[in-house]
Amino acid sequence: MSMVNRTFTQHLVDISQTVGEKAALKFLARGEGDPETLNFSEVNQRALTIAGHLRECGLVGCNVLLLYPSSIDYVTAFLGCLYAGVVAVPAYPPRNNRHAGRLISIIDDANVSAVLTQSMLVEKIKNQVSVEQYITTNDLDASIEPWRNNDVVTSDIAYLQYTSGSTGSPKGAMITHKNILSNCMLYAKGVGIDKGGVHVSWLPLFHDMGLVQGILLPLWLGATAVFMPPDKFVQKPVRWLKAISKYNAVMTGGPNFSYDLCVRRIKPKERENLDLRSWRVAINGAEPVLKSTLEEFCNIYQSYGFSRATFFPGYGMAEATLYVTAGDVNSKEPNYAYINNVSLRADKVDFCDESDKHAKSIVACGKVYSDIVVEIVDKNSLIPSACGTVGEIWLSGDSISPGYWRKPDITNDTFNVTLDGYPGKRFLRTGDLGFLHNGELYITGRMKDVIIIRGENHYPQDIERLVESLHPAFRSGGFGAVFIVDQKETCGLVIVQELERELIGSDSLDSLRGLIIKAVFEIHGLHPADILFISPGEVSKTSSGKVQRTACKNRYERGEFEQVEFVNLSVSKGLKKIQVNEESESLVET
Repeated sequence: MSMVNRTFTQHLVDISQTVGEKAALKFLARGEGDPETLNFSEVNQRALTIAGHLRECGLVGCNVLLLYPSSIDYVTAFLGCLYAGVVAVPAYPPRNNRHAGRLISIIDDANVSAVLTQSMLVEKIKNQVSVEQYITTNDLDASIEPWRNNDVVTSDIAYLQYTSGSTGSPKGAMITHKNILSNCMLYAKGVGIDKGGVHVSWLPLFHDMGLVQGILLPLWLGATAVFMPPDKFVQKPVRWLKAISKYNAVMTGGPNFSYDLCVRRIKPKERENLDLRSWRVAINGAEPVLKSTLEEFCNIYQSYGFSRATFFPGYGMAEATLYVTAGDVNSKEPNYAYINNVSLRADKVDFCDESDKHAKSIVACGKVYSDIVVEIVDKNSLIPSACGTVGEIWLSGDSISPGYWRKPDITNDTFNVTLDGYPGKRFLRTGDLGFLHNGELYITGRMKDVIIIRGENHYPQDIERLVESLHPAFRSGGFGAVFIVDQKETCGLVIVQELERELIGSDSLDSLRGLIIKAVFEIHGLHPADILFISPGEVSKTSSGKVQRTACKNRYERGEFEQVEFVNLSVSKGLKKIQVNEESESLVET
């Protein structure tokens, strides 16, 4: 039987019989210290016991919500669902009733029959959401007969991965058992990772990157998955690197901001005794990958054994299970392209020198392998784009979800499109824009986010990064939003920017507005219609930390942002250097 004609759980049974005593899961509840550990046999036994109970509860074929903090209980409950033929819906317990709105929408959309959780959380959850059954899996009776008859087939839905979109009703991508194994195979091949070894993760388990990259891929490889709660990493980023060092991890990864935190928040003394020589694959994905972050991280951590060849900038999405592309196993470092930003506004890819004043650096997000089809398609004519132009990224392959749960119209328009030259293949329209160069994929932005002014395309993330670089009062790392509103006499560009809490004070913000107006005009040729300064935490974001620009626009139009009117400039350290253009003065540090 070929690998893709098996289920993930059939593969897990084989691994538990082969290397049953090997550590499968090590959970660092505090981000450090002694881990809670289960070997492969123990993981398999717990999952089968949970599967037996789910079958007894009559939940075969039903959708059940997983509400756990990051824990081994989360993993064994998820695997128990896979064994039992129960569709798992990964989620996270809301902090309070105010945060339960999205969860209730998911419950309604997925028609959830039961909630799986821990005994210490069940009463709180009962007060937040209403379902038919509440099942605690951490205290199941040991006498429950484990489920042994694995009658699940590869086409069955394994779980619903709800995407963290900014508007509209939640959409659950249906991930089949075949999708899981196909994506694990594609991922391992793409990054050249071998069986065994140790993988480390701090990512949330209810997101595709945390679930597939952090747990399912290492289990499939017969590797040890070391993981910690996300908040333990954010509180003290060095815990991530110490786990890599302590356990000699070969693979880990996270969004660009996680590497940025390691650059900016880990002090030299904390880095003492780090040994990163075992680290072979460092995935950077889930948000735009910045060349500056890669360079800064390499410059600091190469003296601790980190190699530039370890970086694998990647591209993936829940609708493709997770992995699409990442890095190039034959490259000694990440590849970059320098594009003329003026030409890019017209969807043209004109390469230029790094020194060109219009140069924009874009990081290559990985080599395309034959196991998945990646096409760049003209977003208007819906035919393959000409070489040297930006288009929408379309995907086809065994990792692609069959569609969204109970949304046939959106599924048909998004997952079942056809393309000339590929008879019988169905394609996924990703909504992402990019181009191919030397066999690698480059991402330029999202179709829905592109701002079109006077016939030219402007990418909001470029303006957001420019603004946050202008002054230390501006929070950096995705705490601003740029969007367009209807304006009759101006371009309608609105900039919303969070301020650092300690800099909010009594000085007028007029000087900071002036900085933004000058820089945005000179670099992008645009004059903002409005600039709002807001308090930390006010920018709308998804649960995975992505800026929700449409939600910010809607809040702006409803007048819901509470503006900060004064800032304490006396405590700022001065302006960060930024070259506006050759004729104007630079903004320099004071």
